[in-house]
Amino acid sequence: MILAVAFVWLLALGAAIFLARQDIAAKPWLERGEIGGYSPDRREPAARTGLIFVLAIVGVLFALIASAFVMRAGDADWVAAPAPRLLWFNTGLLFAASFLLEGAARASAGVDARRADALLLAGALASGAFLIGQIVAWRELAGEGFGLGSGVAAAFFYLMTGLHGAHLLGGLVALAITFARTRGDVVSRSAALRFKLCAAYWHFLLLVWLLLFALLQGWGGGLVALCRTLIRA
Repeated sequence: MILAVAFVWLLALGAAIFLARQDIAAKPWLERGEIGGYSPDRREPAARTGLIFVLAIVGVLFALIASAFVMRAGDADWVAAPAPRLLWFNTGLLFAASFLLEGAARASAGVDARRADALLLAGALASGAFLIGQIVAWRELAGEGFGLGSGVAAAFFYLMTGLHGAHLLGGLVALAITFARTRGDVVSRSAALRFKLCAAYWHFLLLVWLLLFALLQGWGGGLVALCRTLIRA
């Protein structure tokens, strides 16, 4: 619950900053002549606005799941599933993918088509390797007797990692579309925007994964105790 509330407040702050940038208090219809500082080019592109709303919805979803995990952990029937060591390597792959896609976005803004395309492909490969690593981690966990139906803790593991992987897979589809539509074209604003939005999506997925990774590693013990104390109070 605490995680969900904190995340909602964070989203509210982000929305306030976003709306403030849109000059919602301005009254351009009352101005005469050239409207000072106002230009249609300053408006947030529709694609960027859409991504913000998508990330907000996905973020709330993961915050609720994380809160459920925190509140459920420690119950009598909770048998913690051991986090496979491979998750550390997978986390490194996701860091690399996020870094590579940020480089692709910067290369696109700098009108370097060859470098932007190469970094985009490298980021996609690192992301694909991450998904394969997650499947291998599932197999390792199932081999240790923690299958999907072995307990609540194991079910949470598969739910959180599977849902995150599904969103990453959707991102790979977006990367493929971006590469097909902007290959060799980083001069237009629309091409540069596509690269930038892909990088932003990957940064978001990285942050979500770090939260999930911390919970799966059992680093949220203090938070679990705090939540339980507040509920009992």
